[in-house]
Amino acid sequence: MLLVNPSHGDAAMASIDPRYRLHAVVTSRSVSYAVDARNLDTYLVPKRDEEVTRESLHASGRGIAYTKAPFAYLFERVA
Repeated sequence: MLLVNPSHGDAAMASIDPRYRLHAVVTSRSVSYAVDARNLDTYLVPKRDEEVTRESLHASGRGIAYTKAPFAYLFERVA
């Protein structure tokens, strides 16, 4: 399992890596956190139409703006 936050492109990098698949998201409310594996297809959807590549993520040094913003993403290694 790989737990990443979206701030520096770690979530975007994991999302384009074929060795990983999104397993769940971590949401936060005030002082509590929850792990949720429902509706995962609604996450990692960029706000803008842009190609996400390893090179573009390294060049920008920051993450992608997604339509939904959980606290963190939990990826499972599949390969």
